[in-house]
Amino acid sequence: MSMEFATFPFLTAILASCIAGLLVILFIPDERQMLIKQVSLVFSGIAMMLSVYLFFAYDKAQGDCSSLRRSSGSTPWAFTTSMPSTASACPCWP
Repeated sequence: MSMEFATFPFLTAILASCIAGLLVILFIPDERQMLIKQVSLVFSGIAMMLSVYLFFAYDKAQGDCSSLRRSSGSTPWAFTTSMPSTASACPCWP
């Protein structure tokens, strides 16, 4: 993954595309079933494209969670919970 894409919040974008699709579908009348299916296809397609990109851009040579760490040295996004047992079980915790 190139450095200009390394700072893009992919996981947030995947989640946001699903939530945005949900909000759009909420305002479509029930009678427009085909439009609901098309909108859901578009927004789930966005999430799928981002996920596929992340899958192929993952650096297999590193093989750890170092790509999840921010450049400022703070904790990885995946481990910002208050559960110490979960954080201590991860081999990539700093």
